Amino acid sequence: MRGAIGLAIVTSVLNSFVHSRLSNFLSADQVDSLLQTSVAMNSLQPEQQVRVRTIFGQEYDVQMRILIELAAAQLSESLLMWQKNQIVV
Repeated sequence: MRGAIGLAIVTSVLNSFVHSRLSNFLSADQVDSLLQTSVAMNSLQPEQQVRVRTIFGQEYDVQMRILIELAAAQLSESLLMWQKNQIVV
């Protein structure tokens, strides 16, 4: 459950960051269409395509780092709950 919540939070943050960074050089319609489908890349100039790919790549890296940190936290929590004598039902 915690993984799904973490993924939802990270995706929301990613979309917010991508939207704000793309808005610096693209119109609102272009940004919205890019967030809906990657086919919208075809309508951009080559220089804009490079910038969009760079931004998406950077934000994807941030998303993966956050998810790795969440997974590490879950692993440490699991280790803290470990008992030598397991409860048998």
